[in-house]
Amino acid sequence: MRLPSTLPKLLLAACLSVVISGCGALGGREEVVITATPNAVQRAEAQAPAPALTSDTGAFESQLALLDGVCTEFLLGAAGETLVWDRPEALAAFYDRVDESEACGAPVARGTFDFAERVLAGAIAAATGCDAAFHVIALAHDDAARAQTLVVELRVEPGCAYELAEPLLVAVPRPLDGVTLRVEVRGP
Repeated sequence: MRLPSTLPKLLLAACLSVVISGCGALGGREEVVITATPNAVQRAEAQAPAPALTSDTGAFESQLALLDGVCTEFLLGAAGETLVWDRPEALAAFYDRVDESEACGAPVARGTFDFAERVLAGAIAAATGCDAAFHVIALAHDDAARAQTLVVELRVEPGCAYELAEPLLVAVPRPLDGVTLRVEVRGP
């Protein structure tokens, strides 16, 4: 007995409708996206310039790649800290502190930074929400106090119960001798 020539087409259509209906059933779930982020050493080797964070007083080059190997557990424990690193030894001491904490399970990948004309400044914050991000407001100069203040604001998107660790690390021009650089965090 010979089958009609439309039978294979009908079987294909039936299979496709089962697959499509299965995909529709998954549509109600949250999408899970898994990405691979290169570690600090790999990103430092890349020649692409780091993105700039802009403020009313200029652009600041993001150096978050230097924190790529630092795990969330360590960042949550360091929440509330501000960071000012003016020499390679200060950056190395931070990496040593991460390793000594054993929070990340393995030694952290160590990046490098040229401190000749710039220094690193930033903060680490913890928040609860859907997302959190730092925004640079200004690099304020106080000649009388011989100080510069990097003013940043933490903005948190409410509506979720996610525990968030948000670091910020930017390059700023090296202050003149005798001028102290501070970081001021505003926000929740």
